[in-house]
Amino acid sequence: MDNKDSGAGASVPLPEPAKLYVMHAPHFENCYEEAALEAWRERKEAREKRKPRPIKQDNVHIQASIDMREAARIRIEKGYVFHGGAFGGEFLKPVSESGFRSDESVNCKLFVTCIAKGRNATGGMTKDKVSRGTYKVLASDWRYIALGKSFKGAIRIDIDGCFQSIEHLRFELQQIGLPFMPHLVVGDVDSRGMIIRPHLWILLPYKKAVWTDPADKRCRRQPWNLLRGVAAGITDMLLPIGADPGGLSNLFHGKNPLSPHWTLWELNTSEYPTLSEWIEMLPFSAPASVLARKAAAITSGLGLAKSNQVYERLRKDAWTTLRQWHLASTQDYLVALKSREVLGTMLYGELQDSAVQGEEEPRQALAVLSKVVRHAASEWDPEKVKRPRNAGKLGGQLDGMTLAQRQRAGKRETARIRNDATRSALIAAAEQMDLQGQELTKSGLARQAGVTRTTVSSHWTQVMSVLSRAP
Repeated sequence: MDNKDSGAGASVPLPEPAKLYVMHAPHFENCYEEAALEAWRERKEAREKRKPRPIKQDNVHIQASIDMREAARIRIEKGYVFHGGAFGGEFLKPVSESGFRSDESVNCKLFVTCIAKGRNATGGMTKDKVSRGTYKVLASDWRYIALGKSFKGAIRIDIDGCFQSIEHLRFELQQIGLPFMPHLVVGDVDSRGMIIRPHLWILLPYKKAVWTDPADKRCRRQPWNLLRGVAAGITDMLLPIGADPGGLSNLFHGKNPLSPHWTLWELNTSEYPTLSEWIEMLPFSAPASVLARKAAAITSGLGLAKSNQVYERLRKDAWTTLRQWHLASTQDYLVALKSREVLGTMLYGELQDSAVQGEEEPRQALAVLSKVVRHAASEWDPEKVKRPRNAGKLGGQLDGMTLAQRQRAGKRETARIRNDATRSALIAAAEQMDLQGQELTKSGLARQAGVTRTTVSSHWTQVMSVLSRAP
């Protein structure tokens, strides 16, 4: 009987505290929500009634900030629309995309964390032109992007080749034996459906990035060297399919996987190896200069011996040309220094004629030249260029000597100058001791001149000879 009475229609009396909770808790929640909503309405009405602040005509920074904020709002609400146009001599086709690629892709979400926060994102619509100072929301649409300065959570590998499809690229990577598939592949597809010069992005696990800001105490040399070693090892393995060793000088700037202007493929969504796991699976990596020679031999098809012969000749010509341009400091050279791509193109045009001169296979020689100028432009450091030194008294004697002979002559001249200076200092110290009436001994002269007794002994006869001739 009692069980039947306790059904759904039964009224069970509640204790006094529980009754108060049931009565007042929902009412409290509703009041809180209504109060928050009312406060939001009041703030909205205040913003609408607020008169726009007049902007001075010369305050372009405030206006630019307002325009950027409005552009970010439109991008979030309406998506990205590009009507087509020319950038850097290249026409970009119209493109539109709603939302963001990082909304549904875990790899893209992880890539977003690698971009600088706030308005510190760096990139642009072309590889050569770099912009900064915009929101990450807008920077995600740039065709090229750079990772943040504070830490690096991804590695970019530049593939200078074409592939019939993404499955073709996957097959080539598997045949080479790459331990782990790249996470993101970014490239363009031509009218034939070929993937043109893709960039491979390899992501590090979340919170396993390498700190690269010297001002941060978490930045250490060993992880940084490990990161570059992994990149060199991957590049070495992928040389047969067109991996560019010149890209090792700029590992963290490449085609933006978040941009609607590129086609994006994801080859790996499950494995995120650390640098330690990568380095255990990779072969020993050679320096970038050696990788550039191997890439030249593969690209040209000349064979390693012949390719190295052509490479060495063109390498000397490239470095000589760069030094001459630096010393002349022409306007074209100074402008080209801002972009290593432009500098490499300029260097290629300068050496093109000399590269094919006397070569039986000019096309292969030009293929080697392309790798030479790419490596030279990426490794060129104007700060290390030394101005021609004045050879001094040996200037006329060094003509016709080999490097070893010039070095030996320079060492002999340096020893002679130091020997004369030491002897002059001992003579001055001996004369000072004589004027003070001190007994002239080898030990005393050594203390007076601040040299060893052995040095005094080697010059003792000459010092005493000069003192004996003194009036």
